[in-house]
Amino acid sequence: MRRITMIAAFVASTILMAATAGVAHAQYPPPDGSVSVVAAQTTAGPGQQVAITATLRDASGDPLANQACVAYVASQPGNTASVSPRDVTTDASGVVRTMLNVGTTPGTIQVEVICGTVAGRVGVVLGAAQPALAPIELPSTGSGPGPDAIGPTALLLLTAGAVLVLLAMRLRRSRRSASLLSPGGAC
Repeated sequence: MRRITMIAAFVASTILMAATAGVAHAQYPPPDGSVSVVAAQTTAGPGQQVAITATLRDASGDPLANQACVAYVASQPGNTASVSPRDVTTDASGVVRTMLNVGTTPGTIQVEVICGTVAGRVGVVLGAAQPALAPIELPSTGSGPGPDAIGPTALLLLTAGAVLVLLAMRLRRSRRSASLLSPGGAC
């Protein structure tokens, strides 16, 4: 009888593990904050300068003052674009300002501003308008029920396991009762 109870418990636990296996969970640490970068204009002519402004905020959305940041040309069609000053510090409002010299090669110039562990980018087009760049997004972590939710399949399997355990317990009780009622009945 003890063997049946053990088998039922094993079956129930196996069903539960099978029901929850394959459910992936990803946990990213919350961001330390954010940097929003804006260009005074999104298109420019050869040799022009464009003002770049970046605002640094903490995870609560409050501006961060006196933080060291680095501004640089992250990508460009040629090699004549530059940013000056490169090393900047946020003011009391969490803002840094720098200038982009767009150079002479037509195309999209990406300026990135990094402040600690957070960064932001902006694009400026030199010459004829280029197609808009796709926004940079976090990778998908999947979808589905959260870590505390039980899906319908898991609930069905969990219920089936519980029924098996209850049946095993009832069978054990009925055998025990039958052995007590039989002549010379000791368990």
